[in-house]
Amino acid sequence: ELPSLNQNTTNKSDQRDAAARFNAQWHVYAKRLRSVTRAGAFFDRIRYSDSLAGISSNNLTRSLMVENENFYRWGSQHEALLGLSVLNTAAVSDSYSGRQGLNRISLFLGNKFVLAGGRLVSTISLRAEYFSPSRLPVTGNWSAEYRISRGLTIGLNGAKVYRQPTLNELYWLPGGNPQLSPEQGYTAEGFVAFKRSLGRHVVSLTGAMFTRGINNWILWVPGENGNPSPHNLQKVWSRGTETNWQYAYRFKKGEIGFSALTSYVLSTVSETHQYNNASQGRQLIYTPRYAANGSFRVVYR
Repeated sequence: ELPSLNQNTTNKSDQRDAAARFNAQWHVYAKRLRSVTRAGAFFDRIRYSDSLAGISSNNLTRSLMVENENFYRWGSQHEALLGLSVLNTAAVSDSYSGRQGLNRISLFLGNKFVLAGGRLVSTISLRAEYFSPSRLPVTGNWSAEYRISRGLTIGLNGAKVYRQPTLNELYWLPGGNPQLSPEQGYTAEGFVAFKRSLGRHVVSLTGAMFTRGINNWILWVPGENGNPSPHNLQKVWSRGTETNWQYAYRFKKGEIGFSALTSYVLSTVSETHQYNNASQGRQLIYTPRYAANGSFRVVYR
């Protein structure tokens, strides 16, 4: 049973979910080669009803996936990656015009370098994809970590990223937009990590700065007859800092520890194509500028 949005009104809505998951993996190990193949099938059903509103909705989704990754060590300082992924998703919903589906085929390759006597680890990768509704960009990633001393590490990484439109954004009736383009952009991050053990005390601190710019940001806006419809309307720039503090005291039969995570994020609309909109230069809705959380744990035996 679903709670009412208004305590003063009678509510007769009900939702029943069912899910099934099947997956298998096959690993191959050779002298220099490590290979893994994964296959999965995922089925979901959501039945929603509201007797007062006269709504009875039945939604089915099915996803099939096959993925293969191969890691080959060549020389003493390199490991190459070659992989292929195939995904098929289909859905039947009262809010779609018949059965709708998505197909995605991904090819990715990369290489990991271990240099400076193991103190420097760098990875570079490329990814090309076919996506049935629209063209996806070729993306890539580069990262590097350098161990300055026993407990001090610095790192940098940068990537071209994207987000493909969802089934609802493409095919929801009324309002879905099959002409949507993927969101895409660039992200970069730098971090410093420190960890030191002093007897029974373990201290860890990580600080990071990041920047991310995304074009073709998808936004649901009022469309025909007032029905919401998604469109590529905005350019969004996110930047900020993150810190992770951890402390632990270990004794013979357990451990006491705490951690604290803080973040400061400016996520603003740098450009918008929405008519009569005042969001440019302002913080994105549902994205907090300041965030902090912490945890405390006790482990015994």
